[in-house]
Formats: sequence, C-alpha cells, structure tokens
Amino acid sequence: MIKLVTDKRQLEFAGGTPFGCKIMSAANAYGLTFKTVEFWVQDGQRAATAKIDGDVLVADNGLDPGEMARFIKMLSPKRVSCAKQAALKLGVPVSRCGRIMFSRSIRNADIKYAPEVNPPIREIYALLCSCGSSTFTPPPFEPFYLDMSHRTRHGAALSVGVRHEGRLAACAVCTAACGESAVISAVACLPQERGHGFASFAVRAIAAMLGRNTAYIFRADGENEKFYRSLGFEDYGDWSETDFGSTVKKKE
Repeated sequence: MIKLVTDKRQLEFAGGTPFGCKIMSAANAYGLTFKTVEFWVQDGQRAATAKIDGDVLVADNGLDPGEMARFIKMLSPKRVSCAKQAALKLGVPVSRCGRIMFSRSIRNADIKYAPEVNPPIREIYALLCSCGSSTFTPPPFEPFYLDMSHRTRHGAALSVGVRHEGRLAACAVCTAACGESAVISAVACLPQERGHGFASFAVRAIAAMLGRNTAYIFRADGENEKFYRSLGFEDYGDWSETDFGSTVKKKE
C-alpha cells in the first residue's frame, strides 16, 4: 500500500540515496502542507515518492513495481525521475539518462580564490544559460528562481560562486541537502574562463561548506567524467527521466 506522508520522519529511510535526498530535502524545504508538493511512502519502506509541481521523483528501496506503476499513472505526471534500474522495473520508457557519481572524500582546495556564498540567483541563471548544450537546457527562469530562493531560505540549498574581474566566472549549486547527504545539481563555468580551476574550486568549496558525508552529482552520459573523477567522484549508478507524453506501462 502507498500512503500519504504525514510526518517527515517517514521519509528518513531514503535520505541517504540520491533520489531519497532530493525527496527528503524537498520535504524539509516545503513541509507537508504546501499545495503543489506531496509525498508518499510504500509500505515496508520499499519506496519514497514525491510530486513537485507535476514532476514525480521515486526513490527505490525494493519497490513493488506493479503497485508503484499504477500509482504513478494515477498522478498524471509531467515527468518521472528515478534511478534507471527503477525505471526498468516500472516499465517506464526512458526519455533521458546519464550517470550518478558520488564522493565521500572531497578535500577542500587551498584558498586560491575567494568563494562567494549564495551569489545572486539571476547571475547563477545567466551563467547556466551560457553553458547550455545539446544535453543541458536551463529550466525556465521564474520557477528556477522561486524554487532556489525558497530552498536557500530554508537551508535546503546552497550555491558557491567564484568571481573573476567582478563577473561570476563559475558556480556550484546544491539544491538538495539532508542528513548526511547532498546533491550538487549544477556546476558551470563561463566558456572563456575555463582552464583556471574556477569550477574545481567551486565544487571543493561547496562540498566543504555542506559538510555532508556523501555528495552526489548527476551528469549527462559521456560528459565531464574526467573532471569529476579528478575531484574524487566515483560511479554510483544511472539516473533516468521520462517525459509524459508516454504512459506508464502496466507491469506484467
């Protein structure tokens, strides 16, 4: 049975995983009464699920795929995000996928640059837009701004920037932090400022400031692997997203 969460402690079992961290962090930031954010758990702590502005996140802890697939279909999501292995269990057609990496040993760099804590969100967004590619399209500005602002105010998000000649040259952004885990959701550096170590420093600085035992990153398949490995990240698994358009297939 899948039950609506009435106490945030019901989600704690999943907080150490990448998607569980995202779900638990959203619960900490928005609470359990926010109109566009809802949370559920599957009996036996088999899975945690959140619906945030139409997007559904699933943290698999041995989920019952048939029941969860029917439940997701009932939610009429715009998008479903979960581990790729969970998507395969659910029979969900994968629209995009990539790699999850993790580190438990990032060491803070020498203070070569001065990190800026929580630089203006508009500047972060402009920097992200400058790094758009075939595998990365920045989200619409307004929901990004409102969500990032809300999460930062409630201690569930953190960003670190590095300036060069007065301009934000690089940043690292965490949009999910809870317990002993955090997800670094974006790292960006102005194309003309690459090669100076700005982005590496931003990642080390944000990891040190977060102070969590485990930091996760989500990257597109085949992109930036060497960069993250140089910072001590290792393979964890695969992430997937499904756009609905498609429908959840009934599990046989």
